Formats: sequence, C-alpha cells, structure tokens
Amino acid sequence: MTEAYFQEAIDYIQSTITERAGKLQNNTGQIKKPQILAQANFRDQCELLVARYSAGHPVDTLTNDLAAVVSAWEASLATPGSSANDLSYLDDHVRSLWIVSLGLIFRVDDDLWERILACAGNEGQDRMFERLVSTRTPGRAPASKLLHPRAYAFLDSAAQKKSPEEMIRFLKAWYPALQEIGWYDSHKGPEGGGFFGYWAIEAAGVAVVFGIDDSTFKDLPYYPKDLADHGRSAGIPATTHEGGNNQT
Repeated sequence: MTEAYFQEAIDYIQSTITERAGKLQNNTGQIKKPQILAQANFRDQCELLVARYSAGHPVDTLTNDLAAVVSAWEASLATPGSSANDLSYLDDHVRSLWIVSLGLIFRVDDDLWERILACAGNEGQDRMFERLVSTRTPGRAPASKLLHPRAYAFLDSAAQKKSPEEMIRFLKAWYPALQEIGWYDSHKGPEGGGFFGYWAIEAAGVAVVFGIDDSTFKDLPYYPKDLADHGRSAGIPATTHEGGNNQT
C-alpha cells in the first residue's frame, strides 16, 4: 500500500473514532447498545496506532497513541453491557499481547502499566501472556497452558529458549495461524479497505525483553524491526528472571 493509502486510512479511522465518541458523550438513551460503539472505538484506536506505524510515523510518537488505546480500553470496559477482556478469544488475546508488548517497548510509566494490566485481567490464564507481563511484574499467578497454541507455541518457545530459530518459525506461521481474527485478509477488501498493516508486535516485545538476537529474522514479513530497535535503544535490559516463577 502507498503512503497516500495509509494517510487516507488514518484520517478515516480518526474521524470515525471522533464521531462515535461524540455519539457516546451525547447519548440520552437513543443508543440502545453503547457498548458496541465503545468496543469499536477501542478496536479502531488499536488499528490507528498500527496504521501510523505502517505509514512510517516516527516510532517515538506512537507512545501517545498507546496512551489513547488504553483510555479507549478503559472506556469500553466501563460502558454498561460490556464484557471483560477474555484471552480465550483470539482477538482479545492478540490485542492484549500487542498492548503489553508496546508498554514494555516504550517503557511506559508505572501508572500506565498498571492500567494496562487492569484492563487486560486474566491473570494466570495464559503462559505466553504471563511470560511477557512477568518480565516487568514478577510474582503473578502461574500459567501452565497456552490458550492459543497454534498461534503462539513457537513464540512461547522462543521466549523460553531465547531462540532466533523458534522466532523464525513463529513469524513464518504467524499470519496463517490467525484465520479466526477479525482483520484477517482485510487487505483483500475493495482497494485494501480496512487494511491497517500486518505486524507481529508481540514478536518485537519478546525479542527485546528476552534479548533475542534478531539479525536472522529482522527482515522477515510481519516483524516490526523498527519497534524492536526503538526498544533496544531505550535501554530495556533483557530479563534476568525469565518470567519469574510463573512459567513452566
């Protein structure tokens, strides 16, 4: 896709978010299911951040987008009728891994980090999620299983073994493993409508916090190497406790 395509997509997503937010703010009862609009705004706020990365916006400017994502997440969860985040659903799982990974890459402050964990919930439910979170917040409830092994077994192994070879396997299998996710094949829409970029953000998070050398896979499709480079330049140390006592 061209730079012009992504700019048009960014403008459209932003205007849609603003329009929905106005409807929610001025809702006097005419919107019967406001949670649907609030959830859509959270989803689109995530896609807006990724679209800006796809368009080539400077990585360090995306920290403000992450804060907006978390605010939209909080607003969605607080809207009457909304369901809690559920890692057993692939869409919720992938977004949660993305947001946690970005929080680690950008070294967000403690307040924003705790807000992310509060929205994510599901402590002790998924080994891959806990493996990432516990690099900053050790001592959480242990998780023994992967909720989505088809999508995340290789990444879990890469983190555990600090293995570039396992990361290569993950990246090659990443997109085909996500056929159930809402944005799968969005690039096949009319003129690419709805496509915001395919990036395994969780791969960058794992590579950075577990100190995995990405020289053999940095140019593979789906790997957001600029995010990983930013995380390393920010001085994030590789984890020394390998997920604390949370993992097996």
